[in-house]
Amino acid sequence: QYVPFCADFGPNNLGVVLHFCSSIKQLLQKQTNKKSEIVFVYNPQLEDFTNSIFLLGSFLCLYLDATADEAWEPFHQIKNGRFLDYRDATWVKSTFD
Repeated sequence: QYVPFCADFGPNNLGVVLHFCSSIKQLLQKQTNKKSEIVFVYNPQLEDFTNSIFLLGSFLCLYLDATADEAWEPFHQIKNGRFLDYRDATWVKSTFD
């Protein structure tokens, strides 16, 4: 779970990203049955959903060498309004929302 600095909600810091990615990699390596699946569960709040997609996309880029466009492909059909824009870590209302 993301720990905010102020009124921000993410993205996660590099340490969290690397921990998440290495955890997923370990799970994939431990699979004895190639037909088994890893189920990723997230909190449905928009902030957590946005951070979840960020983490999954990070894994695709960092560990599977996906480009940004390739990493976005599994998520591109998610309806608008399900993602939030990241903002500055301040208490002031964002001027670019």
